[in-house]
Amino acid sequence: MLATHSLELIDALMLESTQDDLHRLSTYRLNLTDGVLENSRLDGEQMAFARGQIEDDLR
Repeated sequence: MLATHSLELIDALMLESTQDDLHRLSTYRLNLTDGVLENSRLDGEQMAFARGQIEDDLR
């Protein structure tokens, strides 16, 4: 488990990951709005798409 606000670290991890590694990676986003904590999860393949295709900010 790793917590980061660094897109450079996320990108470096993605760059060094094999296709097999992607199945073991995931990103969780947390958002606190009006006292309600919401979360969402992206698996490794979704992370690769988000960063590579649409340059989504995964922090």
